[in-house]
Amino acid sequence: MVSKFKFNWRKVLLVASFVTPFIVLALAARGVSSEHANIWIQKAGAWGPVVYVFAMLSTFIFAPLSGSPVLFAGFFAFKSKVIWFTFVAAFLASVINFWIARRWGRDITERLVGGDNIKKIDKIEREYGLIMLVFLRLFQGGIHEFVSYAAGLTRMKFSSYVIVSTVSMIPGSVLWYYLSFQTDSIVSFSVLNFSLTIFFAGLFIVFVFLLKIVRK
Repeated sequence: MVSKFKFNWRKVLLVASFVTPFIVLALAARGVSSEHANIWIQKAGAWGPVVYVFAMLSTFIFAPLSGSPVLFAGFFAFKSKVIWFTFVAAFLASVINFWIARRWGRDITERLVGGDNIKKIDKIEREYGLIMLVFLRLFQGGIHEFVSYAAGLTRMKFSSYVIVSTVSMIPGSVLWYYLSFQTDSIVSFSVLNFSLTIFFAGLFIVFVFLLKIVRK
């Protein structure tokens, strides 16, 4: 028996109108160096922060893309203020990615993050809860987009998700902002980012280990 398939043009057009601007940004960002990205931001003038936020946002939505060139370009252009512009992009992505997964499900999510990365989302989804969300946001900024998509695939309430996500991102951003004043070059800024990533990853591993002990 052949199942009937109804092609919903309204849904297709809705998804296309939402995703197309970010596809354009994503394609433009692929293979672009920090120097080229910095030129784009500088040419935007007063709109530079907006250009940066949307460029970074596109890398959060399309998980296979690296946001490092955009971040470094932002550091060239804005110095320590880039942390708060990144926070805005991360907040917007946390909302958008959640609703992409919640509204259109796993198929669209897999197309946006890639087949390999969907496995990370599946793993996060299996252990999801508000407590886990707090620690993921606190200590695992490097998988920010995967956490957002995974939350959208659960039954978690959006209000609880967005409050916990936003509040949990603040401590790390404040620490990152404070320490960024100690950097005076892209090299020292890169070392800072790498060191914070390793430090927070270590704290998260300790948390998971303690959680497993408690659950036994």
